[in-house]
Amino acid sequence: MKKPSSVRSEIEPLRELLRAVRTCHPDWETPSRITFTAPSGLVLPWRDWNAMVFQPILWPLLEGAYQAARSGDGLRLIACDEDGDHALPEAMAAVSRSAGARLLRGHRVPAGERVWRRYADRTKIGAAPGHFATVLAVRAAAFHLSPALLPAVYLFLEARGARLDDDEGDVMRMVDACLIREVAWAPKLRLA
Repeated sequence: MKKPSSVRSEIEPLRELLRAVRTCHPDWETPSRITFTAPSGLVLPWRDWNAMVFQPILWPLLEGAYQAARSGDGLRLIACDEDGDHALPEAMAAVSRSAGARLLRGHRVPAGERVWRRYADRTKIGAAPGHFATVLAVRAAAFHLSPALLPAVYLFLEARGARLDDDEGDVMRMVDACLIREVAWAPKLRLA
């Protein structure tokens, strides 16, 4: 049996992750699919998606959008969003834009959040793609979440949207596995 302090030390990071998830996506308990679909029959269904989509496209998009939002650089924020739009395969990009639009529409922009307001306005008129990762990064920056937590929050929502939580531990296994950064020399795969 584990000591209470050991159990607490294992629960605390999960608590912090769930707090960040709730802050970034108030409807986190009922997310829709974003870009990841879990093919049936695979032991690690996220392996290919992680290598071809999350690591080379979405993680850099999250980082760039977060930094742009924190620094108040709306033009760079839109440029990050557009880079993600061009890099994602069209089917994934369409679903990501749709999920981003739902997150933007579903919650009011807090007073004083000019970058968020301008970005929301630009997406509404079609001047910015409005990808889910970008919207999530804008929300995380506005609520002063640690940028180190943002990739885990995103992965958690991808796993939930893909219904990985049907198997109790799969959500956290996907988050843990995908948070391991590729080594710099690993080849980057391009999706057609």
